[in-house]
Amino acid sequence: MAEPKTPRWQHPNAIHRVATVLVPSSAQAAFPAENLKNPARGAALRTELGWTQKAGVRDKIDVIEGGVARVATLTPGTWATGAERAAQVTLDLNAMPGKVNTYFSGYSPTLKKFSIQRSSGGAPVTLPWATGANAANSGGADLGFDLTTDDTGALFYESDRRCYQGLHVIDVDFGPAEIQLDVIVGELDRIDFRRAGITYVANISGRRYTAPGDLTTAIAEAMQAADPGGGYAASWNAGVDNNQRFRITASFAFDLLWKTGANAGGRSIGALLGFDVNADDLAATTHVADAPVYGWPLVQALIAADHNLGFQGRIRVKGFSLDQVLVGTDHIRMAYPVTPEACQTLRITVDDVTNADGFLELASLYVGPYLELSQSLEVGYEEDYDSLDVVVVADHGSISSDNRGEPRRLNGSIGLLPRAERAALLALGRDLGLGHPFFFTGDPRNDPRGSTFYAVLREPIRTTHGPGDGDPPERWRARISLREDLP
Repeated sequence: MAEPKTPRWQHPNAIHRVATVLVPSSAQAAFPAENLKNPARGAALRTELGWTQKAGVRDKIDVIEGGVARVATLTPGTWATGAERAAQVTLDLNAMPGKVNTYFSGYSPTLKKFSIQRSSGGAPVTLPWATGANAANSGGADLGFDLTTDDTGALFYESDRRCYQGLHVIDVDFGPAEIQLDVIVGELDRIDFRRAGITYVANISGRRYTAPGDLTTAIAEAMQAADPGGGYAASWNAGVDNNQRFRITASFAFDLLWKTGANAGGRSIGALLGFDVNADDLAATTHVADAPVYGWPLVQALIAADHNLGFQGRIRVKGFSLDQVLVGTDHIRMAYPVTPEACQTLRITVDDVTNADGFLELASLYVGPYLELSQSLEVGYEEDYDSLDVVVVADHGSISSDNRGEPRRLNGSIGLLPRAERAALLALGRDLGLGHPFFFTGDPRNDPRGSTFYAVLREPIRTTHGPGDGDPPERWRARISLREDLP
């Protein structure tokens, strides 16, 4: 039985953030990576023709000579032709520490395949693509070799796949962490804490904090002012685990009285910092928040569209712990990570060596959160195509037509929305405005790729309230009208 069609609105796109920096392994001057920050579908990143080797990224070739393991490190660079790439591989193989043979790598312009062979020497040669010490970082796939099995028992090895280009890498840095926490004087501005049996109250300076470091400084100063002998400090995202949690420390064991303090449930800042305010944190020198406060975009959705990837092309996104392959074989590749993650940097790799274009072109890339409503579109919604064709009849009677495409169009209503979802949907609508494109997925569980398109709002989102639906339960109906944004 199919699951309900609860639509997802993919917005905002972290790639479009002003602070985001995109560093591709290569890019043509007329098609830089900055084009990916342009919401318009016509702007694209296009890599240089051929092969680009990035230092530290799939840059090893394991070789076994007469039972002795050797490792070749591939030199960074860009090569437009297979012959040029093979010539560099030859140099790198012959620079292997300790090697006793001489090697040659070639490229067949007819077969479009690389080869590696022993040109002199007496030691037997094995290429352990699957079992070598550097199998996880092997450059063999970029040369068309199958990494699931070793090549052994011969002196000449030819790649398994045609190869027209190498691996492409796009490194993404979202810039400094940003939060948006409003400390309101008289409402959410206090911390009740206790040390050595004495209870204190820290008053946090009221304002909007966007840099985590500013808020942790304010917390430490306020607690130190209330109890000068405590040696208090606060931090965010400390350590190497990317937990993005606030923590408060002191020179001595102390308690955070989130539940039993005088300001519990009223002016306590605990929930804003991610602490569980239903329990006190007791008798420790370090107290860590229970929930993260994200300083970078939460990656709930990954979408790549308007690209030239071939059938076998694969896009992979890696973050701190995130490791996700975008599935699909048509113009939309997408994934919803089972465990969403927020982190400062991502590495996107595109493996499409069999694509005869010889380069990567990518125009639409989404990385970020989504808003999913609890209700489906009501029965009777409209989904069709809006013809933009223009027919011109000349004065002398001839007829000509201008075919301008047929964008998808969706009109309908979503009813029974809770108040919180209504507020979130209206905020999204205000943020988007009319004409700003975003990825909309009408049926993310049953048909995610088929129901996803790059859309714009045709009219502002409006909500109406049904009679008798007061608080509780507060049921709202939203009217939506979308149109596909064409290149």
